[in-house]
Amino acid sequence: LSDGVIGGAQVDVFARHTADLTPEQVSGLDVDALIGVAGRVPVETFNRKMRAEVHRVQGDHGLADTIAKQQASEFRHWFDHSTGMGRFIGALDPERYETLINAVDHQATVIAGQSDGSVTKNQNLAAQALVELVAGGASSTSGRSKVPSITVIVDEKTLRDGPHDHTVMETADGHRLAPQSVSRLCCDATLRRVVLDERGVPINVGRKYRTATEPQWAALNAVYGSCAFEGCTIRTGWCQAHHIWEWDHGGPTDLDNLVPLCSKHHHLVHEGGWNIKLLPDRSLKVYRPNGRHHITIPTPTRC
Repeated sequence: LSDGVIGGAQVDVFARHTADLTPEQVSGLDVDALIGVAGRVPVETFNRKMRAEVHRVQGDHGLADTIAKQQASEFRHWFDHSTGMGRFIGALDPERYETLINAVDHQATVIAGQSDGSVTKNQNLAAQALVELVAGGASSTSGRSKVPSITVIVDEKTLRDGPHDHTVMETADGHRLAPQSVSRLCCDATLRRVVLDERGVPINVGRKYRTATEPQWAALNAVYGSCAFEGCTIRTGWCQAHHIWEWDHGGPTDLDNLVPLCSKHHHLVHEGGWNIKLLPDRSLKVYRPNGRHHITIPTPTRC
């Protein structure tokens, strides 16, 4: 820290993840290697690395943590007479949290699509979507209850041989899942394989489609989880797929030409005159309207 290799945010991540470890478990961490990682990747990537390392030394690949979060989940509600509004607050484990917000995002998209274009996805529409889901007003194309939507990202070696020291088993939002949870989710799920080429770029459709396909959105969500712009935390479900090389000017609807941008940053690029360049490693160079380089956003990673 004093040499400037890492910052206070990385120290906070380390302290938070190791707070409940025993001295024996702490001694099992390769601290020098973790410092090396912390000094060269974004804080959120280091957070995921620390979480994976803690689960490794605990020896259960996150099962105890999963059970603890399930048991800590809660939902409370009350009517606020001073404002005349009903209010609620709660906490959900990662699996049920992602299931809920994906359902709300989907229903909000359905409602917006049924309008004349005047309805956009925002917090008010999300509230309407939640009520429709809970009240049973959500549309369904079959008599069978819709299987909850949750994207689980698993590395190939884990799928083939089971958990290992560098296993990736997490939701699209980057929340770690236990192997037992992954197995259960696969019992009644629609499985979709995201195929990567030799450069790691998934699913290209050229100019056959103007808008991103559903598999492409699954890939974008798996890679980013949120708006690709600097520091933005708006979920990909609330973003638009932006063509780096504009479709109207001949650009293809390919993954190496698409990034998810929230409404604010999408307008910043189109109406605001900002320019972004997507490099082969998916790092993003951002330029101000005057052509001056603003920032290079690192390659998104779950390592």
